[in-house]
Amino acid sequence: MEVTVHQRIEQERMQLLAREQAAREEAAAQQRERSRAEAAEQEAQRAVRTREEVLAVVSHDLKNPLGSIALSTQLLRRLLPPGDEGERMRKHTHTIERSVERMDRLIRDLLDMASLQAGGLKLDLGRHAVDDLLREGLVLLEPLAIQKGIALRTRLPGERSWVGCDRERVFQVLSNLVGNALKFTPEGGR
Repeated sequence: MEVTVHQRIEQERMQLLAREQAAREEAAAQQRERSRAEAAEQEAQRAVRTREEVLAVVSHDLKNPLGSIALSTQLLRRLLPPGDEGERMRKHTHTIERSVERMDRLIRDLLDMASLQAGGLKLDLGRHAVDDLLREGLVLLEPLAIQKGIALRTRLPGERSWVGCDRERVFQVLSNLVGNALKFTPEGGR
């Protein structure tokens, strides 16, 4: 059976209509996907703004009381009596000051993490002696080690080694590493 010109035209028209319908459905699906992507991006931006606002409030609300505690502790230390009683109290004020320093460092860590995630963390690079970095970093953790009866020791080569780094970031990493080691080392450990 021969296909008439009219039938052929009708078949082509139906094929074109089917392709047009498929193209419309594809365009609609792409539009829905774009809308979902835009909504997700807006939600992510809102979440970032909210996180930044919370961090700013937390930072402010935690740093101010810490400053007050630090100043009050310094004042208290000046007012302590001489002798054994005053010396014992001085040790307690020293513990308070170290705790304030740790809390301040934790707040800075939190803010640094937010800056890192936002792509804005700045490094202050310089040349530093490795032994000085270790010694100074461990001094901050020594009270915690003493409290647990743990000996903190370092083994360094005889000659002085130097490193290019951000001093505060190294202290931050060292504090986190050694702090975790102290936390999980049994009393009397090394």
